[in-house]
Formats: sequence, C-alpha cells, structure tokens
Amino acid sequence: MPYDPAILDMLRDACADWPTTERKMFGSHCLMLDGHMLVGAWHEGWLARVGPDGMAAALELGTEPFAPAGRPMNGIVLADAEALENPDQRDDLIALALRFVSSLPPK
Repeated sequence: MPYDPAILDMLRDACADWPTTERKMFGSHCLMLDGHMLVGAWHEGWLARVGPDGMAAALELGTEPFAPAGRPMNGIVLADAEALENPDQRDDLIALALRFVSSLPPK
C-alpha cells in the first residue's frame, strides 16, 4: 500500500476550505491547489510542499526532508500521522504549504 487511505481522508478534511483537486504523484495521492502539489498521503505519513524558504520552519515542527530514493526534494517535507492528528502541528504545516503554493502562478 503506497499510502494510508485514512490519512488521505484526514488531509481532505483539513484542506476542505480550499479548492483542491487530486492527483496521483510519487506513487501516492496528492491534493493540488492551482495545479501545484499542496499536501499528499505517503505510506503511513504525509507530505507538505512548503518551499525552500519554509523548510526550516517545517523541520522545527518535527518533519523531515522528503527523500524518496535517498535524494531530498528541496521544499517538500514528510510528517508522520501524529502530525496530522495534532491540530496545531497540522494547521501550521498546511499554512506553510498554502503560503508557498499560493505564491506560485496557476498552472
């Protein structure tokens, strides 16, 4: 199983206020905003696209750099399921992702 469907459902609920679409990416399932990845379910955790400038703040929230195949992807962090269940941590990470993705031109 590439991702936990319960995590995807929690991400959908957490992002219900924004006009997201869904797309399969990284062998997983992501929520997109204006054509850009915002967050996604990943194995037993989830991804947030916080951008290069948001990495330090995201890492302080207990995430780690997303490194599929051992190479970190700058600007994307991996959080565990507990970070999704903790409203403060979840909302802070999603806010970082929204700030970055909203700064990008729509695709």
